[in-house]
Amino acid sequence: MIVKGISLQEDQYKVGFRSGSDMSKKVNNLILDMLMDGTLATIAKKYDLVDIFTPLRTSDAGYIMEKGKLIVGYEGTLPPLSYYDKDDQLIGFDIDFAKVVCQELGIDVEFQIINWSQKETELKNRNIDCIWNGLTVTEERRENIKFSRIYMSNKQVVVIKKSDASKYTDLKSLSQSNISVEFDTTGESIAKMDQYLSKANHIAYSSQNEAILALKNGVVDAAVIDYTSAISNISNGNGDIRILEELMNGKETYAIGFRLNSDMTIKINQIISNMINDGSLALIAEKYDLIELYNLTIKNNGKSDYKYIMSKGEMIIGIGVEGIPMVYYDEYGDLTGYDIELAKAICSKLGIDATFKRIEWDKKETELSSKNIDCVWNSLTVTEERNKYFKFTDPYLSNKQIIVIRKSDESKFKDMESLKEATISAVLGTISEDLIKNDPYLSKANYVSSPTQEEAINELINKGIDALVIDYSLAKGIIDNSNHELTIIQGIQLQDELYAGGFRVDSDMPDKINDMIMDMILDDTITEIAKNYNLIDLFTPVKITDASYIINKGKMVIGYDKTLAPMTYVDKKGQLTGFDIEFAKAVCKELDIDAEFNAIDWNMKENELKKRSIDCIWGGLSVTEKLREKIKFSRVYMNNKQVVVIRKANVLKYNNIESISEKKISSKTGTLGEEAILTHFPLSDYKGYLTFDELFMALDKGEVDAIVTDYTIAKHKINNDDFDELMIVEKIILMDDQYAVGFRHGSDMSKKINVIINNMIEDGTLNEIAKKYDLLNLYKSEQKTNITIVVYLLMALYFVLIIVF
Repeated sequence: MIVKGISLQEDQYKVGFRSGSDMSKKVNNLILDMLMDGTLATIAKKYDLVDIFTPLRTSDAGYIMEKGKLIVGYEGTLPPLSYYDKDDQLIGFDIDFAKVVCQELGIDVEFQIINWSQKETELKNRNIDCIWNGLTVTEERRENIKFSRIYMSNKQVVVIKKSDASKYTDLKSLSQSNISVEFDTTGESIAKMDQYLSKANHIAYSSQNEAILALKNGVVDAAVIDYTSAISNISNGNGDIRILEELMNGKETYAIGFRLNSDMTIKINQIISNMINDGSLALIAEKYDLIELYNLTIKNNGKSDYKYIMSKGEMIIGIGVEGIPMVYYDEYGDLTGYDIELAKAICSKLGIDATFKRIEWDKKETELSSKNIDCVWNSLTVTEERNKYFKFTDPYLSNKQIIVIRKSDESKFKDMESLKEATISAVLGTISEDLIKNDPYLSKANYVSSPTQEEAINELINKGIDALVIDYSLAKGIIDNSNHELTIIQGIQLQDELYAGGFRVDSDMPDKINDMIMDMILDDTITEIAKNYNLIDLFTPVKITDASYIINKGKMVIGYDKTLAPMTYVDKKGQLTGFDIEFAKAVCKELDIDAEFNAIDWNMKENELKKRSIDCIWGGLSVTEKLREKIKFSRVYMNNKQVVVIRKANVLKYNNIESISEKKISSKTGTLGEEAILTHFPLSDYKGYLTFDELFMALDKGEVDAIVTDYTIAKHKINNDDFDELMIVEKIILMDDQYAVGFRHGSDMSKKINVIINNMIEDGTLNEIAKKYDLLNLYKSEQKTNITIVVYLLMALYFVLIIVF
């Protein structure tokens, strides 16, 4: 045995490398990551080393606080957020803000200029601890960055020279101009998506200052920059610059960016909240003439609970009922359990902190309505009565109410009637308490409420009470964890119930949470959490699939491109039609659900699918390996190919790949045609167009030499849309193409769809639709491909049989 109380010498284990090796820094970063994500804690637990590992546990906040300084990554000169004054001192809103926060933390602040395009890498490699310099919050960035609460709003504007005011009067007038943008910024993204600015020639610069300088020097005609930068430049010596127009989709919000899973945001958010409440942050905003944008951010309009919670950077979760396996403290003293891990996983997907706050359970409704908490997530049973006070998420666990007694009393308490004279308890403010009061047998028993579950269990073990009415999930955890003298009365099940998260009655947050619960069901995240806490039996009844989600709502929302004739388009009568439209309607009819068509920005199709604005993408969707990473495809239903289209007048001039390899070539952005150009014509002068109409008109007018597009679209445009001076270059073969329906990753809807597609092929239904839209040759080629495969397989089998026999 080990003699307790005698510790001779403390030592620490480390990994040793050669003197001067740079490998130690990489390994240290990995060790820190493993400390923060719990990997090392799990390994220590596996080998019974929790006691000697615990003193070394740390977090991102612990790492930063221990070294005594916060290294802030910033872009450089970005007035009024960060810039150098006349005395060459670094100042600005973000600079002053960071200094005050670090002063409150009791640590130093160190500002480090970074390459803005490498900011995520600098953060991950721990060259910096955070990004604090007009960092725009985007869903894409949430995949690599953990944001603090939002502290400032901004917007994107287009600036021009005052001397060009008569020439450039609106965005349309800039469609053929040169415009400057900062590389890898919101401004660049917005410019590419704008109806008019997307047609202009974009020149990307490494900073907004360079973009403005290019405008001043006449290199470009306009610049897309932040409103804050525009105002600062106009009021600080750039009098020849004026704002032309605010970009409608250019509104953005700023926050501080930390490493994923960092807990430093918790400390920072508390200080930011204090600075908002005491007015010190407003004073900094006034100093740099940003009070208008600051007030827009801080003053929540009350219409969106989702925006309110996201702007805080945390969701405050009320808990009040402790018990394994739902909510309890583990060997390290950390709060854990099924409810805790599920709430953390959802907040992680949202990119915000999950902050757990202990509340009095019988006052949970008041705590929620007064905004002391944002939700209740703690074995909260869905009831009609509670619908008056909560807006629930979709259920994430099934459960039931049961009765726990001592094993020694099994012969005494066998049924409900035998409990009439017993002393029974339940935790105060729970559904269990209501059941006792309303049950014809239990209501006659001697009822004693318990303030906590722990007290109730102790009373039962020590014979202070005879029985405890409790959730099955909690009872299971209690008995499985060393309370073997207790048992559940078999054959008595008081009430089935469902657990869900409870938000304010007018909250829009549950809708967001429901999408995430569905995603976490599809990718098996919740299944794994349920396995970890031995709750698979209770999770399975509420586990729904993508197919059941779609079927249950009675409709399938189909994303399509309305300019993709003959697949999906609006005819001369204004009716939505096309091969894919009729195909989708026929499939939905077989499924006995409605087909709802939603025209989408084709460049954003994967995002629309991911955020559940649509259930599938159905309209000339090309199957590519790149898209397979984001989309689950149905079976292929049509073959296609990418072709080159030219003007007939150039038939002798452009007849092979080499002849147009360095010419002006275009395609619609976000299509396989764009990929084909990058692959086969890397030296071409490429320009993308937002619509097929603009693409074909550009070729028809001679603005480009050739375009690359789908064969189906080219054929329809030339034959039906007055582009008879254009032609397909049949000799140039670029890449084959195949069409399929696109669903969310992990979706089982593709299985249902595939069965119907196969039936439609066999009974000739799909053949008739293809014939109607003059696509029989492409549809037949897909059938032929499948038949050929079958023939080859039969031939191979035939030769094998000959060899064997």
